Amino acid sequence: MLCFFFVGDILIYALGQVGDDFLSQLAHYIKGVLGLSQGSYR
Repeated sequence: MLCFFFVGDILIYALGQVGDDFLSQLAHYIKGVLGLSQGSYR
């Protein structure tokens, strides 16, 4: 359980360092994966 919180802190720190560009790319990638899994990827 403690390990989970430790990893979470690292992820939050990393996201804070890379900023919005990474978040927007990640969101776009996730949308693409979800669309692909549903067979509606364009």
